[in-house]
Amino acid sequence: MITSDSIAHILMWEVALEAVRRAAYGSLPSRLDCVFTFEDMADALWFRDTKRPGHLVVGCEPVDSCASHRGDFNLLSGSQAPLVDHIADAANRYWAGGSAVRAELLFAGSIEVTHIF
Repeated sequence: MITSDSIAHILMWEVALEAVRRAAYGSLPSRLDCVFTFEDMADALWFRDTKRPGHLVVGCEPVDSCASHRGDFNLLSGSQAPLVDHIADAANRYWAGGSAVRAELLFAGSIEVTHIF
């Protein structure tokens, strides 16, 4: 269930991610203008089950070539430390890319739904 506390937490992350992207990774697409997906079905099911119970999971593909980014969603949700202690570093590591424990893909274009799970 989404609560006012979880909405505040999500908003803090999105503000931090957008600020870091604008300051250091301006060529990458903004999360605010993207569709986000998971690279792995198990990760999509984990997200649904832990973050959005009762919602659908859909398979999709980009319709055409578009700006994209592969980041590690675990950086946004894995720490138990106070947010202020790690948010800037985690946001920078998210945009830097590289290896990902739970890869999330951002697409700044149209997608086609291919399956509904």
